Amino acid sequence: MTVNVRTFLSDGRDLGAAKSIFLSLNGLGDPIGVAKFVIYVTQSLISDGFMVYRVYVVWDRSWRVIVVPTLILFADIVLGYVTSFLGSKTPAGCVNAFFVMSFVTNLIAGGEVTLGIN
Repeated sequence: MTVNVRTFLSDGRDLGAAKSIFLSLNGLGDPIGVAKFVIYVTQSLISDGFMVYRVYVVWDRSWRVIVVPTLILFADIVLGYVTSFLGSKTPAGCVNAFFVMSFVTNLIAGGEVTLGIN
């Protein structure tokens, strides 16, 4: 809410300036943007962890089927929080790599769950 209020009330009808402020407040250079990204990373990692646990349960608690998703999940944890805490010094591809790794974790875990249900 604060981002929206500061963006659209402070500059009136200048859409270019509003866009610039909105992107700067949501970016990793701003403390609000960093806090939002940390919350998003935490939320994504909790849900990805539950997906990996679901695969573990569906496959009759066999640890072998969760090795690859767990490794990707741990790499995603490291990448997500390092990206968050580097802030504006983050290399451009790190945020996208986090999203891709989260997607791959869900893709693999979802596929294994589908294969494990008879």
